[in-house]
Amino acid sequence: MRVKVTIVYLVLMALATTWPGALIANRVRPHVFGIPFNFAWYAAWIVGAFVVLLWLDADQQRRERDG
Repeated sequence: MRVKVTIVYLVLMALATTWPGALIANRVRPHVFGIPFNFAWYAAWIVGAFVVLLWLDADQQRRERDG
């Protein structure tokens, strides 16, 4: 189940960070934490991918440990 969620997230990330998905974030204002919106858009997807992959790795390690 977690692998499927990871695959879905990564596909959504690919669509959201390339054309035409990136057109949603194709603006400079508003600033998010002092950075332009389009940069924050990409950074949020990358941080989200990091969290999803950590979650998947933790599940994999738990399965290996439990046998």
